[in-house]
Amino acid sequence: MSNDFFRLENVAAGYGDIQVLWDITIDVEPNEIVCMVGSNGAGKSTTLKLISGLLKPWSGRVIIGGEEVVYATPDQILAKGVGQVPEGRRLFNGMSVKNNLLMGAYLRKDKEVDKDLEFVYGLFPILKERRKQDAKTLSGGEQQMCAIGRGIMSRPKLLLIDELSLGLAPLVVEQLTETLKEINKTGISILLVEQDVMTAFELANRGFVLESGRVFLKGPTRLLADNPTVREAYMGI
Repeated sequence: MSNDFFRLENVAAGYGDIQVLWDITIDVEPNEIVCMVGSNGAGKSTTLKLISGLLKPWSGRVIIGGEEVVYATPDQILAKGVGQVPEGRRLFNGMSVKNNLLMGAYLRKDKEVDKDLEFVYGLFPILKERRKQDAKTLSGGEQQMCAIGRGIMSRPKLLLIDELSLGLAPLVVEQLTETLKEINKTGISILLVEQDVMTAFELANRGFVLESGRVFLKGPTRLLADNPTVREAYMGI
């Protein structure tokens, strides 16, 4: 596939009369990790809502696998291979860890769900230990593992991750970053939205910097990390 694996093209969007995004173009290639960084209110979460079908663009194109999906529902987007790890985890309280993971596979009709469950347990052994536990009793890091595992259970080609590091200790973030690299090696592309720019640049090979609803900068993360404007505005250097 070309850039049409996943692409937002000249997209404008907002809520009611308030415009949030102005003609943004973002793409993700197969087997790639891409990050989207920017301050609060830059439009990062709105962009993810567009991708997952929760919000419709005012103009522009949303392309998945070469097909335009502007009018697709969230379920249809999920079925096309776009999974999501939402900000704040959003696990189902009162439900076991195992059942939370299985909720990620609710659209699937194949017979390999158990195999994928074991794959998730291999990535996060603590989830196997605690599979019968109520998910709300997990620590913050374990809840994020469960949310990532649930995203994987949908068998995505592209996994959207909204604020991986939010509220987590640096050591936990480091562990999750390494695990996401392993997940990426299985052929799952990742689009990471992250306020911690250093974490994002360490994980991703390419990045987009959003500012006031526009793509302000883009390119390889090693070059973005050396950009004086990025270093001053987002890295405190």
